[in-house]
Amino acid sequence: MAKSEDQRTCFVIAPIGDEGTGTRARSDQILNHIIAPVAKECGYTAVRADRISEPGIITSQVIQHLVEDPLVVADLTGRNPNVFYELAVRHAVKKPVVQIIEVGEPIPFDVAATRTIQIDHRDLDSAARCREELARQIRTVEGDPSQVDSPISVAVDLQSLRRSENPLEKSNAEIIRCCKTLAPWLVSLPTDASEARLGAHPAWSRSFAAYSPSSRPFSPWAPTRRPRSGDSKRRCTSSKRAARW
Repeated sequence: MAKSEDQRTCFVIAPIGDEGTGTRARSDQILNHIIAPVAKECGYTAVRADRISEPGIITSQVIQHLVEDPLVVADLTGRNPNVFYELAVRHAVKKPVVQIIEVGEPIPFDVAATRTIQIDHRDLDSAARCREELARQIRTVEGDPSQVDSPISVAVDLQSLRRSENPLEKSNAEIIRCCKTLAPWLVSLPTDASEARLGAHPAWSRSFAAYSPSSRPFSPWAPTRRPRSGDSKRRCTSSKRAARW
């Protein structure tokens, strides 16, 4: 369904919950006091799935909004399965999406590389900062929507490079893959002195546990073992054995 330029829709992906629940109350507050005012300021009308006014099958209408609308805001709070299903659909069409999440909640690894706005909806200062950042990100994606990337679009582009007969493109694919792997670690770098030890940082601990040959998370601040008197001899013996082969 085509929309005129002055009827642009910002579709809101969010955990909605049942009437009277805390989830619904929070979702309404985020929509009414954060997303809707900023969307209106930027020239959009904010619409959530339960507020679609047209008659029809709700699932089909949601998919239509995800595919066609020029902007989507996704609230990742609570790790709601419907939210991540809808986010994946939006990623597949490679169109602008802005992510927000409640302060203190971990950002899931697969979408951690995407800049995510954190908000404490009970804190007025936090709400004001969220509105400012949301408006800034909306204007940024409006500047050049073709440059929008998602985990799905990056994976498709990488696959194309890997299949290329050009050695340089294959090398580029490997470099991009490494950067993509590192990105969630980099965004989770400790920003507080209390998190200076990487072993105490959950995101780093999980990442290093998955990729390190050691079962214990690597930390550059961990004390190193002092050399022992027999180490040099053992290394020489191992070198001689390797030389025989």
